[in-house]
Amino acid sequence: MPIHKFSYGTWLPAHHRLNDNDRIAIAHHISHLPDAPSFLLVPLARADDPRDLWQPTLDAARQSVYPNWKIAVPEIWAPVDLEDGQCNWQPGPGIEPAGCRSAFFNAVCAGPDIGGDFVIPLPPGAILDERALYEFACSIVKEPEGQVFFGDQDQISGLTREYHSPRFKTAFDPDLMFGRDALGLPVAYRQDLLGQFPDLLTGIAYSSVALHDLALKAMTVTPSGQFVHVPGILCHLLDKAGAQPDWDPATARAIIQGYAEREAGAAVKVEPAPLAPAWCRVTRELPSDPPLVSIIIPTRDSLTYLDNCVRGILDKTGYQNVEILIVDNGTTNKAAVVLLRRLAADPRVRIISHPGPFNYPALNNEAARQARGEILLLLNNDTEVMHADWLDEMVSQALRMGVGAVGAKLHYADGRIQHAGVLLGRGDMLTHQLRLSAASDPGPQGELALTRTVLAVTGACLATRRSVFLDVGGLDEGLTVAFNDIDYCLRLNDHGYRVVWTPFAALYHLESVSRGAEDTPEKIARLARELAVMNGRWHEDLMRDPFHNPNLDFGWTETHLSLRPPQKSWVV
Repeated sequence: MPIHKFSYGTWLPAHHRLNDNDRIAIAHHISHLPDAPSFLLVPLARADDPRDLWQPTLDAARQSVYPNWKIAVPEIWAPVDLEDGQCNWQPGPGIEPAGCRSAFFNAVCAGPDIGGDFVIPLPPGAILDERALYEFACSIVKEPEGQVFFGDQDQISGLTREYHSPRFKTAFDPDLMFGRDALGLPVAYRQDLLGQFPDLLTGIAYSSVALHDLALKAMTVTPSGQFVHVPGILCHLLDKAGAQPDWDPATARAIIQGYAEREAGAAVKVEPAPLAPAWCRVTRELPSDPPLVSIIIPTRDSLTYLDNCVRGILDKTGYQNVEILIVDNGTTNKAAVVLLRRLAADPRVRIISHPGPFNYPALNNEAARQARGEILLLLNNDTEVMHADWLDEMVSQALRMGVGAVGAKLHYADGRIQHAGVLLGRGDMLTHQLRLSAASDPGPQGELALTRTVLAVTGACLATRRSVFLDVGGLDEGLTVAFNDIDYCLRLNDHGYRVVWTPFAALYHLESVSRGAEDTPEKIARLARELAVMNGRWHEDLMRDPFHNPNLDFGWTETHLSLRPPQKSWVV
């Protein structure tokens, strides 16, 4: 699914380029910034680098609108055309003649006075935008507890000087960090944080892998809330800046393995992600005695869909320690009644009678009270299993410490994506991320191929620990049909739990075919009431989904570059 409705080459100068009035306003704002932080830029340099390789990085540094910075350069580069005080000269012995680019960076950061509150590592070809340091400084002043600040990036063609391939990021995503480097460029690390690591960049020949390793190190000692995303194109990476490849999937997988096993406290398997083999899938082992999963399926008068759904669980699912709780909301169709009796003959299936007006939360809450499983799986009756290992994946994610809910990758009958996480924000109150994308589409930055943290997932297929479900009060029975799953996820976030979406649990979802469209006056009125409840309860969260980059607008049928990018920092 194309993500850019408008030309990026047209959009970038219109929304992210400074004019002279902007620069005047920024200079005025900087003069009033309290405790303005200082920055040290550190190239990942080698002795055999040609000077031309680093000239674009040096030229870009000179253009910064923020004055409180230095760049560390090796003595072998002398002379360097920078103003007095902007060069932090470092001796040559820290430079390696070939191979990894770690030695100079490590030597600089190990110095007694490195000359910056924050350190920004720069691989070859990294060109900071003129407003990058200013935007970082503004965010640091606003978020004084922040330890790591990172922005968005794009690439520049070395021949045509065209900007392309923007990478719009989200709030810090600890799950995405195990699939790929979620920080990218640029990243500003607080100097005190780097001081905690005796060996900052280990001997890795690939600078992008080394920077990913550094970000993972920071993740082991820094709470997620102290990673701060600055939503703006703050770094441009020159195409083919270095002669050597910058990323090696096998090296990255070996590094991720260690960190993932530390997080899991057990062995994990790290493999190429099927839709994005340069990046990673982490599979966590299930306990030797896998927990009982209570699969809750509300239904009324459904025949074919319910049969297909339950048969897929009983006959096509590898994970067998399950009980299926079919919550019958007053079935009267004779064939459907016969089906319920037939299904109940299987000892793994129980029928819970709950007649009355349709109230999705009440049906699930009643089943949760009667469930015997450690894990609850809320499942629509119009879903169908695609792969045998889907439930293994859901359970392994739901058992992780700090995870409150897990959502699956749901497909329409024709294979296109129906659900890959729920986004909240401007425009439509909520949308499904990259809906209608092809089944084989990895997403612009691996969003459809890698496990991610999201603010919410659909209740059509949602796994959660029963203890967590009961602890937060289950589903809100006042939201009888719509938004109760979103409300549950937001309450999980308020209780300190994370919501995870995984592409490695895939099902078909025919999206409410058994309940019908919201097209009667009664249904429209009910939907309006429930929408008003959500807006009253979660207005701030709905407008500020941290996993929605404000430079993008996601809709039900398309995704495009936003014509309402974030407010300029210098407009105060």
